[in-house]
Amino acid sequence: MDILESCINYLTDRNIPVTSNNKGTYFEFEGISFYLVYPFEGGQIIQIFACDVLKLNKRNRTKALWVINKLNCDMNYANIKIGILDFHVLVFSEAVISDESDVGQLSTLTVSMHKAITEIRKQMKRRRGKKRRVIKE
Repeated sequence: MDILESCINYLTDRNIPVTSNNKGTYFEFEGISFYLVYPFEGGQIIQIFACDVLKLNKRNRTKALWVINKLNCDMNYANIKIGILDFHVLVFSEAVISDESDVGQLSTLTVSMHKAITEIRKQMKRRRGKKRRVIKE
């Protein structure tokens, strides 16, 4: 059996709907799309990545880079890498799925990637800086 078919069967056994089309295979987990890709042509290695819909602009991109660098140094997220591409947040797994026994890593990778994206969202919503004072009359 193909390693991609094993990943699809693993996800469908856990009631996660998987969509396959000519662009690739992807699934959604709590509102975030995860993609299963072959990083090398003709290889039997699957890598998982997620692209967040959190669109960045020039102002909040610097803050996002600061948060991403902090998360990349965190050992809880040791098996994933986070970056920015064209003002979108990308999360890649460093661990690859190359064998039938590695398919079980799919759930742990998905959960850690989901935690990283929600942490970035939470940090981006926090307001930092000076507080606005209410003028008393």
